[in-house]
Amino acid sequence: MPGNRKEIRLKCYDYSMAGAYHIIICTEKRRNIFRNGTEINEFGRIAENCLKYIEEKYEVHVQKYAIMPDHVHLLIDYFYITKGDGKEQITRIVGAYKSMVYTECLKYCKEKGIVLDKLWQRSFYDHIIRNERDYYETYRYIQNNEIELDLQ
Repeated sequence: MPGNRKEIRLKCYDYSMAGAYHIIICTEKRRNIFRNGTEINEFGRIAENCLKYIEEKYEVHVQKYAIMPDHVHLLIDYFYITKGDGKEQITRIVGAYKSMVYTECLKYCKEKGIVLDKLWQRSFYDHIIRNERDYYETYRYIQNNEIELDLQ
């Protein structure tokens, strides 16, 4: 039902604290958009290039990322929140990234005469990195996703 969406952010966590997050953003209906087989395509390159935008605009650092065929992994950290509460900030960062990728993909499609349907699922997954071990496990997980994809 509209308006009855499940809240997926952790209610008891203060998202305004400096920290690291593992973000996963999936394409609509998990369509393979960013790669042709194991090779990153133009849409994947756009998704990769837009990471610089969020680093500059939101003063976060993308420590590790993986552009998969139907989703993007981000390991990001930031040291302080510049505006609003942290929960809003995480949502704002991901929303800006999704918007920028879609806008740039749309420009590319218009140049090529391609119709671009909805690109992203409505929300995203976040995991709060709780300690150094969690950080390195997440880093390796993202890295191994890329390696496994390249071995296919």
